[in-house]
Amino acid sequence: MNGDPDAMPDQLLPQCPQSRSARWARETCRLGDVVQQIVIRLLRDGYPDVHSVATMLGLTTRTLQRRLSEEGVTYARVVARARLTVAQRMLADPACKVIEVALDLGYSDPSHFVRAFVRWTSLTPREFRRLRATGCRGGACAHDLASGGAARRYARDGRGWTAIAVPTSRELQWSGG
Repeated sequence: MNGDPDAMPDQLLPQCPQSRSARWARETCRLGDVVQQIVIRLLRDGYPDVHSVATMLGLTTRTLQRRLSEEGVTYARVVARARLTVAQRMLADPACKVIEVALDLGYSDPSHFVRAFVRWTSLTPREFRRLRATGCRGGACAHDLASGGAARRYARDGRGWTAIAVPTSRELQWSGG
């Protein structure tokens, strides 16, 4: 898929032959990834509402939500993932202030952004920067946060940052805990 944040939606949509099976198309044409790229581009102008994204894709809002649900994601989760991706990219630049990141992501207050970032990564933006600057310690790398979200916490011990597995609420629900 095209990773260019300035690409138009039709450029972001993968070319999926209609003659292939529906299963193959679902596996290779992830609508959530396409929506995330659109959301990343729209973040510059504030919070991208679901109606605007659906219109850009030529879908109704309900159809977009239903198709995302079929992939196991929600629009809110796609927006959060897009915000995290952009935040990590911006925070990698030490000259970029947290308030700039917050405002660029559509947050009205930096503290709202910090709380969201902690929810996504279990780290404050400052801790994230510090961890990224030190690289990998104890098997934990800052770039691993994008995939794990809050399922992994990092604790500081005498040797540096160490990854700690934390069960998600879904895992707790299934285990009866």
